[in-house]
Amino acid sequence: MSNEFEKEIGLLKQRIKLQEEEIRHLKHDERLLRQKHRRLVQKYGDLLYTFEWTVKTFEKKEQALSDLKRKYDVLNQKYRRLVQSKAGKARRAAYLGVQRSKRLGRKVLNKRPNKSHQLREVVPNWYTRSPYVHVEGTDLVFSGDEPVILTFRPNASSDIISVNDLVEAGQKTFTAMMRVKSREGLMPTLTLEVVRKGGRTRYVTVQDGDQVDVTLGMGEQIVRAHLEVNGAGAFSLVELMLGKLSLWTVEGTAANISVDAFDFRYPLTAASLRSLKPQSEIAHFDGDTLVVRAEGNQYTHYGVDEVALPHVDTARGIDFETGDMDDDLYRFYLKGDRTGTADASLFIATYTVSGQDRLIEVPLGLSGIVRIA
Repeated sequence: MSNEFEKEIGLLKQRIKLQEEEIRHLKHDERLLRQKHRRLVQKYGDLLYTFEWTVKTFEKKEQALSDLKRKYDVLNQKYRRLVQSKAGKARRAAYLGVQRSKRLGRKVLNKRPNKSHQLREVVPNWYTRSPYVHVEGTDLVFSGDEPVILTFRPNASSDIISVNDLVEAGQKTFTAMMRVKSREGLMPTLTLEVVRKGGRTRYVTVQDGDQVDVTLGMGEQIVRAHLEVNGAGAFSLVELMLGKLSLWTVEGTAANISVDAFDFRYPLTAASLRSLKPQSEIAHFDGDTLVVRAEGNQYTHYGVDEVALPHVDTARGIDFETGDMDDDLYRFYLKGDRTGTADASLFIATYTVSGQDRLIEVPLGLSGIVRIA
């Protein structure tokens, strides 16, 4: 009997523990429900306050609108009585006459002469209406801050370039390439309009040093070319090619120069170029190619058979035939091709008895005429 009592007592204790645990859970749930109830009551109070505030605001707006309507009715009645009287009709006619005179006066004052400029040719086949661009040697000089657009026109009457002039027979892709020598950081942007039969147009942008392959789609038969320039400064266009067509045939550029026309030709090789900064060498010859490994705006100088430049002993200067040029004029041309972002210029130093006189730059791919008196 004692064992059975102990078992029942054990079971009763377990039930008591379970009930106590269940009571704790119920109390916890009750707390959560009370918290939710308080939050709901608070939200209800906020909504009730917002609703009452909205109703009061609406009533104020409605009252203000009613007051305005009442004032409008009073003014309208006065206006009608005034207009319908003889004196009122006379005053109205005078008022309308004055207003008409003011409008006519504004039209006269606002009338300005037409400032559109005539289309003019700046360099061969490139036209613009802007008065802020002119040519100095091989440089295009821009004197205004407003944007300037130069348009290529194969002839004066049309700006249409046929795709047949750009690609070989049976081909559909041409390469657009532009090379610029900038002055004062000014750079042009070449924009190509590729026009499909029916008028649909797409645009291709080319920057300095770019070689952009343009694949012609079905029905694309026309190309237009524009140079867009923003800002003041100058630059020289060394080369501008669309496929097999050169768009830049200005005097002094590679497209207009024949090496055979020069009386003196001097090859630039590892033997003829002497580095003036051997301690900071950033370039070396690989066969006939000068490989440049510069970073940022790094540069180096080479003398053409002159180790002591720029302190040149003129007795050791380069001897070359003066040719047939008159008036002490000499044309210099730096011939070569470049890849990547590397660039080069030929510097010509002239000297008098007292020392160096001038330093003249001829960019790669361009030629310059120098007077040596």
